[in-house]
Amino acid sequence: MTGFGRVEKQGENKTIIVEIKSLNSSRGAEILCKIPHLYKAKEMEIRSLVSKSLERGKIEVYISEKSMKNASTSFNEAQIGSYLSTLEKIKKEHGLADQNLLSIALKLPNSLVTEEQKVNEDDWVEVLSALKQGLERIKESRLQEGAKMEIHLREQIEIIASQAEKVAKADAPRIDNIKTRIKEKLAEALDEGKIDASRLEQELVYYAEKIDIAEEKIRLKAHLEYFIETIETAEVKGKKLNFICQELGREINTTGSKANDLTIQKQVVVMKEALDKIKEQLANVL
Repeated sequence: MTGFGRVEKQGENKTIIVEIKSLNSSRGAEILCKIPHLYKAKEMEIRSLVSKSLERGKIEVYISEKSMKNASTSFNEAQIGSYLSTLEKIKKEHGLADQNLLSIALKLPNSLVTEEQKVNEDDWVEVLSALKQGLERIKESRLQEGAKMEIHLREQIEIIASQAEKVAKADAPRIDNIKTRIKEKLAEALDEGKIDASRLEQELVYYAEKIDIAEEKIRLKAHLEYFIETIETAEVKGKKLNFICQELGREINTTGSKANDLTIQKQVVVMKEALDKIKEQLANVL
């Protein structure tokens, strides 16, 4: 599910900024961390905290600091001296014009030494606090999105349920029409003396099973009820809802193929459209 959380915490010597973005993903938690080198040793702890909190999604974690004091920098005198000696030797050997050798030496690697920063535990506590606040804000954002999504899912389920009721009402006239047509065909066959009683019985049983959608109507209703029951639970439910959708699709498709009725086919099309909208939304459900 999508979400965004930003926290800025003011410390004694620095400002800590944490930004977390969560995008849709069909996989588990895919976490990208962009953090100061100072906290690289803490990256696994950050990943573990984010994964446990958000569970799923393409998640980007950005941590940065604005220090109110500059890092201490000094000259590496030994290294600069070595550079100067070498540069002076090269100058004499090749008869080069006068150069500002010190300026050249200062631009060479390791001439300046910046004091190595270490993780301050007080600062790390502040970073963790900001990270947890950011995660809570993303979860709040997800809950708001989830509430809207639930309304949409319920609307689409209601559409399917409404069409299923129309299918049930249209089924009785359909059966009556089929019976009428069979009687007419039987009457024609009897007049022509082409009836094989044993074969007729077999064909009628086969045809009755082929066109009967009673079980599909019962299972479709049960799956719709189970879907609503599932979205009302507090558990992680994305995969379960996808499985229920597969069952809904199976019953809807079977109803359409077995009914072979224009009125029912129209209702099946509406149900399929609503089901596709549900599947699109479920890509965002944990």
